[in-house]
Amino acid sequence: MDIRGDRLVEIYTGESENFSVGKLYCQNAHAAIFYDIDTQGKIAGYCAMRKPYIASLEYATEYLEKIEKYMAYGEEHPYSKWFQISKVMFDTEKDLFDQVLEYSQKKGLIITLALQNEEEGEAARIETMEGGMASLSCVDVSNARFREKRMVSVQDIVYIGFETIDNRLLAYAERS
Repeated sequence: MDIRGDRLVEIYTGESENFSVGKLYCQNAHAAIFYDIDTQGKIAGYCAMRKPYIASLEYATEYLEKIEKYMAYGEEHPYSKWFQISKVMFDTEKDLFDQVLEYSQKKGLIITLALQNEEEGEAARIETMEGGMASLSCVDVSNARFREKRMVSVQDIVYIGFETIDNRLLAYAERS
């Protein structure tokens, strides 16, 4: 699946009618990293997805036209500048998921993970990665408190949300 990088896209995963909105940041044969666009048309972080996890993409919808208008409005008003995501460089010749996980571990970020064959996502920090496994310190999003440690196979991770405003706020609440 080759993803067009010049336009906003509705990204569908699984059989649900729910979707996220993004704009391609980078991709290779196995994965894509998108700018995650929120419902107000602001870039809210990044999300990485394994391409088999993506069920379909829609480029020309009325909803995306509305989001483009919101983005144009945001460019003209200072409220759009309060949150800026960090510019992150990735080598598309290498495994994008490994790079995102290493970046997130090195920075101590709370990230959002979706695992293959699990319905609920996981907010966590990556403690260690070794032998294709990642040790996670999971955080309860309802109260920003440490919940448990968990080991997961890196190959089972199909989605990673990182450098997002939601995760930065969760990290702040967890530290406070």
